[in-house]
Amino acid sequence: MRAVRSRDGIIRFLLAGIAATIVVSVAGCASDEGDRDWRSIEMCDLIDKSQLASLTDDPDSLVAERTDQDGRSIGCKFEASTGITLLSVGLKNEDARLSELPSFAVVRTFSVAGKRAYVSYERGGNCNLSVQLDDLALVMSISPGPEKKGIAPDDTSEVSCEAQTPLVEETIERIGLP
Repeated sequence: MRAVRSRDGIIRFLLAGIAATIVVSVAGCASDEGDRDWRSIEMCDLIDKSQLASLTDDPDSLVAERTDQDGRSIGCKFEASTGITLLSVGLKNEDARLSELPSFAVVRTFSVAGKRAYVSYERGGNCNLSVQLDDLALVMSISPGPEKKGIAPDDTSEVSCEAQTPLVEETIERIGLP
């Protein structure tokens, strides 16, 4: 009886492995059609003036610059006349889940727009986070101008990223991907 259970367990294990291999193979054979969809998103257009006003008293002075990299990511940075980037937003085509990447140091996680946000830096009003969107990662670096921080420079509490939740939620909604 024990040998039958053991054999059934092995068979189930092998079938699960075969099913996983088929899923990965089918996903790997997908056309570039889906890739073109996310790469065609105008990242600089995702952020409007009211959102930029939450980062600086002078949103009209910010210069938006598209920052695509090597076909694996698209993005945009919003830079002040001082050369400081107040917001950078990007989509990356990730081969692995964010939580599984050994080089990705996660300070904490929280839920935003029904998805898991992985915070990699949070201090003094600044917030760096990534959100898994199916096989893409939304990556945001948010650094409000000094007039908008309202948080002590050495404050490492959760308030820095929590304050940016509406901006992150609206960005996810505008991207329109799962």
